[in-house]
Amino acid sequence: MFSRFKALRNYSKHEVEKLKSSRVAIVGLGATGSVIAENLARHGANLLLVDRDYLEPNDCYSSNIYTPDQCEKSLPKAKAAE
Repeated sequence: MFSRFKALRNYSKHEVEKLKSSRVAIVGLGATGSVIAENLARHGANLLLVDRDYLEPNDCYSSNIYTPDQCEKSLPKAKAAE
């Protein structure tokens, strides 16, 4: 995993470790925020997810972190993204 991440971004091992020890707040988990949250989570960042909105069926088309079941149940976006 580290070798692929390093090749994509040219980050040093120190920078990757710094990301893993960071706490990142993401406000808004729509199309852009959900992609950012997924990428940071895949690289080990500790996330605080904030969004007061609830999922709608259309949210499943703009994001790949929500399942169709979650969208149909109108769950809070921050809860569904955990």
